[in-house]
Amino acid sequence: MPVLTPNYSLPVPGPLDEPCDFPEQWCGFADAVQTVLDGLEAVANRTNPWVPLAKMELRNTVTLPANSAIPFDTLTLNNASMVDFDTNRTSIIIKRPGRFLAVLNVLFVASPTFNTLHGVQFLPAGAGVINQTPAEDTNININGNINVGSNLTGIFHVTSPPVQVRTNVELIPTANAVLIDLAAMSLFWFADGATP
Repeated sequence: MPVLTPNYSLPVPGPLDEPCDFPEQWCGFADAVQTVLDGLEAVANRTNPWVPLAKMELRNTVTLPANSAIPFDTLTLNNASMVDFDTNRTSIIIKRPGRFLAVLNVLFVASPTFNTLHGVQFLPAGAGVINQTPAEDTNININGNINVGSNLTGIFHVTSPPVQVRTNVELIPTANAVLIDLAAMSLFWFADGATP
């Protein structure tokens, strides 16, 4: 006759049970454990809502001309299928309405030849997006003395998905090219309404 554990009343073989009864009793134990875990998961899902997010990184140095999208080479997070890395390595596709925060970090490598103004910006494309924080970050690299980092955030209110968000690298003069050593772009949902 199985006995019950004190915390969750899980049935386990008792000291007087025959060994030939153990397989059936362990099946009952496994079913009871699954029931407890399902209940705990349901509570966790109510108290910790699932947050759609995606993150792409560039870990290998690339040279980009002006007005180019950053070709990310590593997909770090993608819990809502917002990135199809096999077909597009430059964009994150927002697939649900709501407010989203995008974050971009880029390290430009100094050029020994040009004084170049570097600019990065988000380019959301889709009929149902309001770019609530027009986002652009510019820095200048003078005589190739220092590497320049750009950090950029943008908030997008998406009313009718899908909306594609990609980055754009601007250079002045546009005839120059730029080396990017590292980059990361993240995008995640944080609210349903137009205002949090």
